Amino acid sequence: MTDGRSPEEVAAAVERHQVQSLSATPSFWRIFFAKKIESQFDLSSLRYISYGADVMDSQTLNHLIRCFAAHAVINQSFGVSELGSFRTETTKPGELYLKITDGSQIKVVEDTLWIRSVSPMLGYLSAHTAELDAEGFYNTKDLVETDGSAFMIVS
Repeated sequence: MTDGRSPEEVAAAVERHQVQSLSATPSFWRIFFAKKIESQFDLSSLRYISYGADVMDSQTLNHLIRCFAAHAVINQSFGVSELGSFRTETTKPGELYLKITDGSQIKVVEDTLWIRSVSPMLGYLSAHTAELDAEGFYNTKDLVETDGSAFMIVS
């Protein structure tokens, strides 16, 4: 698609190749909107946009929705290297809370997210046991706020 990863190069590739799916970090979107890239390229081919890998703020999410929700589904993705990606859904459009919907379970201990995956890792090659607690939950080290079974990454 493109060798470059700048918002300008990505947007040019979307326009040129009529890309339908784009996944990027909230940091990418903050730079994208700060440079007003959305007004410089035809990005109407986008049908699915996912974001994740760092903390999303309300202002950037709302801008993403204003610019793309008329023609694209916008979804927050979530995963950790040790457990892979999870199927998620947001509680409401424009809201930063999400739920894991693949059967994996969460718990929050001292504002930190722990996940018991439906497909947990067996361990690290250099360690004898996996980094799981006695119940099989993995400490993601993500600080979260919760709303029922939904959570929002805060750092």
